[in-house]
Amino acid sequence: MPALYEIRLNVEPEYKEAILNLYKFLVIVIVFHILMSYTYNGSKPLLFGLTRELFNDDVMNLIFIGMMSIVAYYFIAEKVLKFT
Repeated sequence: MPALYEIRLNVEPEYKEAILNLYKFLVIVIVFHILMSYTYNGSKPLLFGLTRELFNDDVMNLIFIGMMSIVAYYFIAEKVLKFT
């Protein structure tokens, strides 16, 4: 399936790979931030429960939101914008 938008880059392959990785990172971090903002709504500290018992609810939520952010890149963002 072709992407909605295609950006043609006339650069060396390693630069193209770097641009693609930056795009991937940006999408994952933005989706992660949005999901964390909706989930916690400003009520949690920065550590998100990472210093308490193993695999508590906050850690499992953090893992789940991280996985959803990566899935959003591969199933949505990769289909919207393609670098060639």
